[in-house]
Amino acid sequence: MQFDYMDEFIVFAHHLNMTNAAAELHMAQSTLSKHIKQLELETGCPLVQYRNGKTYLTKAGAHFLNCATTILNTYHQLLRECQSVDAAGILPEITVQTPSLTDRSSEAYYRLIRRLRKEHPDLQVRYLRATYKTVNEGLKQGRVDLLIDYRYGSVPALLDAYAERSMAALHLSTDRLVVWCRHDHRLNRPELHVSDLRDVPIMVPSEILSTTRSATTALCKAHGFDPLFIPVEAASQQEFLEAGLPGSVYVYPASFMESPLIKANESMVAVPLADSDALIHGFAVTLRSPRAGIADITTWMTSLDILPIETE
Repeated sequence: MQFDYMDEFIVFAHHLNMTNAAAELHMAQSTLSKHIKQLELETGCPLVQYRNGKTYLTKAGAHFLNCATTILNTYHQLLRECQSVDAAGILPEITVQTPSLTDRSSEAYYRLIRRLRKEHPDLQVRYLRATYKTVNEGLKQGRVDLLIDYRYGSVPALLDAYAERSMAALHLSTDRLVVWCRHDHRLNRPELHVSDLRDVPIMVPSEILSTTRSATTALCKAHGFDPLFIPVEAASQQEFLEAGLPGSVYVYPASFMESPLIKANESMVAVPLADSDALIHGFAVTLRSPRAGIADITTWMTSLDILPIETE
């Protein structure tokens, strides 16, 4: 169906007179009549009827008129947007990291992206699974434009640290860290502290950015020791969670314990760390000076007034 024919039908419906409509359209009456008959063939029903020397739209014709007007308005708006994009020479798009966890931070992160898309409907958002080992590598090498990062420490100090590295960060959530281990593990106790992790193997992915490695390292160092990480090669989150070595544990945000992957494993148990500082903070992070060819989301993100989700 041609948009020009729809435009002509709208003019005809305004006049309900073939002569006057053809004159306004600067075309022959026979051509206009032919185009309207083509529309009727394509819709499979009459759009115009003649009775007692007068011209009327059928019920189908009136419905076609309303819908055609909406379609053409949308089409012309699309043309204006495309012309604007072409004039700017930039197609607004960003690449965002796909979170590896389903926790409070990832929920807030996805809400942030949905809000961005709603407020900027012309923005193209592409998702990418993390294939880098540090935030700096991911952002500054242009692999992603927005990612989720987990850290331990004072939130104001962490935000300052991001700013010093030319990054903008939005605090998404604060969650308690838990130790996930087998029921028969010696750390399955009524009360567990950070110091109990000394010399305990902690499983971490080997090839991609580990969600909690940085936070766990900083937390353990704050308690006077270096954590013992065991890198594991795994093709998926499920494979990684099933690769636990004897005596090893996993360290995760407490809200991740509600995920189906975790709850389905009845041989494991989650033990919260009782220390008051055993907290992990999630942030959405982007560069303050984005790479060429993408939308600048820094100003938008830093202007948001979003309260982070706090641990209970």
